[in-house]
Amino acid sequence: MSCGARILVISPRQNLYTLTDSHEEDFVTRSAVDQKENYVKNQMRQHRGSIALTTLAALLIITNIKLYRDILSVRRDFDDVNIEREILKIKLNESQIERSLFDSESTNVKNAADKRSKEFEKEPKEFQFLVKIPSVFSINAFNFTPATAHLNTECDCIEGKAITQSNKQGLRLQERYYNTKFEKRAQLNADRKRRHLTFERRNWRTETIIFNNPDVPLQYASSGLTLEPHGVIKVPLIITETMGDITLKLTAKFGSFSVNSDYKRILTFKGDTKYINQLLDNLKYKNMMYDAIEYTDIATIWMKGFPAVSFEIKIRRQSLDLLTARDETQEKGIVNERVTVLIKTFRRYNCLLQIVNSIRKFYPTVTIIIADDSPDEDAKVSPEVNAVKEDKHIKYFKLPEDNGWNNGRALLISQVETEYYVYCDDDFVFNTNTNLDSFLDVIEKTGFDLIGGGVGTTSLNTWRRHGKYTVKRGSSGYCVNRENGFYGTLEGFKNCQVGDVVANFFIARTLTAGTVRFDPLFKQIAHREYFLDAIGKLRIAVCPHIAVDHKPQACEGRLADYMKKRRPIGAEFQKLQNGIDELWFQRNYLACLIDVES
Repeated sequence: MSCGARILVISPRQNLYTLTDSHEEDFVTRSAVDQKENYVKNQMRQHRGSIALTTLAALLIITNIKLYRDILSVRRDFDDVNIEREILKIKLNESQIERSLFDSESTNVKNAADKRSKEFEKEPKEFQFLVKIPSVFSINAFNFTPATAHLNTECDCIEGKAITQSNKQGLRLQERYYNTKFEKRAQLNADRKRRHLTFERRNWRTETIIFNNPDVPLQYASSGLTLEPHGVIKVPLIITETMGDITLKLTAKFGSFSVNSDYKRILTFKGDTKYINQLLDNLKYKNMMYDAIEYTDIATIWMKGFPAVSFEIKIRRQSLDLLTARDETQEKGIVNERVTVLIKTFRRYNCLLQIVNSIRKFYPTVTIIIADDSPDEDAKVSPEVNAVKEDKHIKYFKLPEDNGWNNGRALLISQVETEYYVYCDDDFVFNTNTNLDSFLDVIEKTGFDLIGGGVGTTSLNTWRRHGKYTVKRGSSGYCVNRENGFYGTLEGFKNCQVGDVVANFFIARTLTAGTVRFDPLFKQIAHREYFLDAIGKLRIAVCPHIAVDHKPQACEGRLADYMKKRRPIGAEFQKLQNGIDELWFQRNYLACLIDVES
């Protein structure tokens, strides 16, 4: 027992709380006289059931007396000796019944008391090693060990590759094994590991598996308790069996407990069931660490002689709804008021004018936003650019030359003022299947964040049928595989499938899909990164019957100057691919990747 710490002693007779310097834990106890009185009361309470049992025995006696009278009336010729013998048998029978009932009651009481085991008399580790809690979370003040620090298993993409190949023979795959490719780059690996651990510490979670134990005579809320950081909440907890001489302790990783106004990291109760339950009626938890991001505290309860049990307490700031305000400047009409069409273009002005004209054929006044990173001299002399600028419902943004695909996409998203946006490549063409009203119907009725459509067809080709990504975690990185199929059909829309990735024609919810960043480091080849970043954040589906045409040839959309930047060949392409591989190795802590070639 350590000295110099404070003890809380509660006297039920005087209704006072007294602090003494004796131990670092908070003891709640009472006098030996009171314990003795309660023990007697408890024994009396335990035998109240014997009243009912005695009543049953009395009924049996009455029944047997009636039998006795019947014997007298039917067998009057029996002599007194025989009658006495019959009466003696009845009394013996009654005695055996009462003894049997009493023995049964005694056995039940004994079993209840015997549930406490010497195996669980030692205080659990949660009460022996308390870590200092900072008032405010930061990675330099919080000694948290990331979960991956103890992860010793590796993942690989071999099994995933076999699954992907089994769905279609001759399928073209992208196979990238980053750990092998960069294993000799010591500085790159060290920097990657450091960034990963920092990410884990910033995004820490108290992940634990909690088991309920029916042998522990406690009733408590295992989940559902939620409060603000530094807040206080009442905690429901009672002992469900009548016992004496109980020791009960509570602690939490990021909070303290009290039955008055004095909160302690470890709170200890001593006494019988009734006394402790009266105190627990005022039990409160107070959070001790502020973090703007939601986290979970784990509280532990231990009754001496029983296994320790735990429950969760969610620590969460109350956030506001974020809703799209109606933009009164838009033209009237459902599509005009709710949808903006986005187009990223580069050196394909014939294609740009082609898609704009096709949009205006079906949606004359819908807002269109264009981002263009073509050479400045091309834009200045382009009649197509001048034509689109004359449309009052088009916003045209000229970016620095070769600014990059995702830089253009990011700018487009930043300018959207409607609830939804529809993204298109510049070589798409709207047709009778490009029904934006249908897009709106699906996304609004399902609550999804992104709905993809068909490109060049109203069915799904091989690339688009591989709609799922599987992600496995290993000690030296993640293993990502693209798989054939989907998670299921979207309820109410039999032609729509739920997945992880769609083509470049989709409608998206601005306030959710718009928060997933288009990473500007992916300048020439980009697509996969957005959808991998969206896993666990966005609800995604594809409805191929809502489709656009894909007509690059009709607008000379694959000329040499464009393709040199879009997809170079030979040594230039290998240099581009190496840069992308290094980016994936660092950015998402990837170990390997299996994807499908488009």
